[in-house]
Amino acid sequence: MKYIKLFEDFLNESALNLPDGMEQFQKDEKEEGKKADIYLAKFDGKSFKAQSTDKTFDDGVPVTKNFTRGGYKDVKIKGDHYIIEGDTFWYFRIDKTWYAVKQASYQTPPFEY
Repeated sequence: MKYIKLFEDFLNESALNLPDGMEQFQKDEKEEGKKADIYLAKFDGKSFKAQSTDKTFDDGVPVTKNFTRGGYKDVKIKGDHYIIEGDTFWYFRIDKTWYAVKQASYQTPPFEY
């Protein structure tokens, strides 16, 4: 007997292992007419400036007004992490912390993707 994959099985196999809240954040941004593309980025451990917040809604989406409260801080991140490329910021989440990097501050992103 030949096994045929169900569409559900295919989706589960190909699903990305995105950080909690990333897909919903992307959906929310797009519904507001904003750019919100998800990419896998490689961080090399070099320092760059970012805003951050640990405050999220129940669905894991960051409370974006809290990004500005702490100002910009030096951040060093290494490894592969998914990012959302928005209209003016790159967003990403590592563990429970969301980061926002202002695109205008960099001629090229502080990571590869």
